[in-house]
Amino acid sequence: MQKKLMVISLLVFLIFFNYNIYEKEKEKKEIDVNGYTVLFKIKDYDTKYIKEGSHIELYYDLGRSFQGSKYTYKKNYDYAVLNINKNNVAKFYRFHRGERLPKNEILFRFGIKDGYINILPRSFFVKKGTRGLYMQARYGIFNIYRDGSSVFIGFADKNYKTIKLKN
Repeated sequence: MQKKLMVISLLVFLIFFNYNIYEKEKEKKEIDVNGYTVLFKIKDYDTKYIKEGSHIELYYDLGRSFQGSKYTYKKNYDYAVLNINKNNVAKFYRFHRGERLPKNEILFRFGIKDGYINILPRSFFVKKGTRGLYMQARYGIFNIYRDGSSVFIGFADKNYKTIKLKN
């Protein structure tokens, strides 16, 4: 009986997990119609070697812009208004107060953890031998949807070109 319960629980979890992946993939396909692809400047890295590869922690310039503003966080997330330049690089403009946005501004939902701005992903593991490619990255590439939610999709170099891994 206990085994059956564990299997059922696992199946429910896997169905839920795969459904969420499906929804995010569906959103990614709709990005041209419903959102924007923008670049967040990477301020700094912190790397650690691990036996099978490297762990890289990212610090975005955008998050530090938020930190400098005088704003009290009342929940686990909030919204900022970003300006996008001709190279699609996002800059913090102001916190959103519910007003309509002009065409040159977009809404960005950010997380707050322990009083700090949390732009995800903040860290990840890279395959052994690929660390050098990631260290060329100067920007994180994000899809930002009209509701302000975002998905990280890759890295770009100093010339705003997507960094592709060689198989």
